[in-house]
Amino acid sequence: MRLPENIDTVHVLKSPPFDLGPAGKIRTLRKQIQEVTGDGKLSPVPVQEEHVLFQDSMYLCTHVYGDSKGARHTDVYLWVGSGIAEPTLEDAQLFARNHAKQNQGQLLIIRQGQEPPNLFEALGGIVITRRGAKPASKEFMLCGRRHLGHLAFDEVDFSLKSLCSAFPYLVSTTAGKVYLWKGRGCSAEELSGARLMGMDLAPTGDFAEIEEGTEPQDFIKTFPSPAIPTKGPAIPRSADHWRYKSTSDKYRPRLYKIEQHSEQHAGWGQALQTPVSPSGVRTEIKEVMPFCQRDLEPEHVYVLDAFFEMYIIIGSLSRTQSHAFSTALLFAQEYGILAVSEEDRPFMPVTTVVLEGVPRDMKAVFRHWDDRLIPAAGLMTGKLGRGKSLRIVGLEKALEGTRR
Repeated sequence: MRLPENIDTVHVLKSPPFDLGPAGKIRTLRKQIQEVTGDGKLSPVPVQEEHVLFQDSMYLCTHVYGDSKGARHTDVYLWVGSGIAEPTLEDAQLFARNHAKQNQGQLLIIRQGQEPPNLFEALGGIVITRRGAKPASKEFMLCGRRHLGHLAFDEVDFSLKSLCSAFPYLVSTTAGKVYLWKGRGCSAEELSGARLMGMDLAPTGDFAEIEEGTEPQDFIKTFPSPAIPTKGPAIPRSADHWRYKSTSDKYRPRLYKIEQHSEQHAGWGQALQTPVSPSGVRTEIKEVMPFCQRDLEPEHVYVLDAFFEMYIIIGSLSRTQSHAFSTALLFAQEYGILAVSEEDRPFMPVTTVVLEGVPRDMKAVFRHWDDRLIPAAGLMTGKLGRGKSLRIVGLEKALEGTRR
């Protein structure tokens, strides 16, 4: 079995949709950020809060900037929090369109989690996303991570279970105390961003730094104790490979959608015996960038490059996508080998085929992962059940199965 000729793995690895190098750099000349409601009411956002976006709100951001060649552009972003209903967004679009016209800019509708690098640049390079709406609760927890050359701090469940070795976390209590928990895999850039945000969040500018594995009792007691007492450690153990993240400069998770275009539909078994796509069936690889949980559609097969691991994600409704599945296996195999040498990865990523459930360390790669979210959670379970069970297969085993 070999990859279809139209798929060039080296090209895919080296050509992300966004240029994050010097040629992609821009310089902000002017920006304006306003909150907007479905009926078009605009309210100004205080300068010191321009980088904080709430999931139950929408914001209009007018951004005038110069590109690396010195040309001037105007973009108008309508940022839509994940708590906004579709009809509300449709109403707001009318006002946003007019606003863009008045500013001679192009309108870009951006859903939470899918922010392009230029929007982060407009908001100052470090962006916080909070749950709910203003006025916000004083008790919250943020997970910090690199996002396309910038930094995102996203609110997560206020629980010790949210902690993952890969990242720094900021914890704010109702009493106004702020903790910075440092996962052993957080990078220098993530850590300095977290310190900056910590000073910003703490009323006195003073916060407590905690190294993973040395949590004092007062930190543990900040969190509600679980309703049902659980066995094992209060903070779940993350995969050991995250410790390499702190020194992996090229670390960046990437999501690829394997698209199958065909006039015919073959079941899983028979099509997997044909090495190269037969006439009438063509598979293509499209990178989704930036990506979030909502991008996982149940009709498709995906390859998630989590840098130290790779996952082949099988959508629950992708039964007719047998060619996409065999392409995903071959692509992941070739990609893993190339990525180690091209990107100085500490070892060859282990590839797992996810048939049901979601491995904990896979969830960690997504901003705003929500177990309750369907279709993605449904897609992962293959049924709209509780999604507690996990069914995974190693790459070698899956490839063997296709050769039979």
